[in-house]
Amino acid sequence: MASTTADVLAARYGSSYRWLLTLTAMIGNISLILSSTIVNVAIPNIMGAFGVGQDKAQWLSAGFLATMTVAMLLNAWMIAAIGKKNTYYVSMAVFVTGSVMAIFATSFEMLVFARSVAGSRGGVYSSAGAPGDLSNFSA
Repeated sequence: MASTTADVLAARYGSSYRWLLTLTAMIGNISLILSSTIVNVAIPNIMGAFGVGQDKAQWLSAGFLATMTVAMLLNAWMIAAIGKKNTYYVSMAVFVTGSVMAIFATSFEMLVFARSVAGSRGGVYSSAGAPGDLSNFSA
């Protein structure tokens, strides 16, 4: 089936389809990297807005990175269960949902939960992106 999909993509986009797939995966990985580090800049403002100390505020980064790391272990299972394409779609949808939940968080606990949700799917996506790119360029 993979060759059928590759043949369809090659017919539709020409030989550049591999680069379009790589660009899509790169954009997803860049957004994931930015999301995992950008909160560090906002921690002082978040501490003031929610009235929490640095010991609690560090959970914004730690929770995201911890759930991201644990979720990387689920990558092979998710791909086997629902396929590469659906793993990508589900991971990005839940990642975006968690990020939107974080935007509208009304409490610090909700913010940590939302960041953890985003991190959990970001971990699956980040470990699925590189192998997917390499399989697009196989000989």
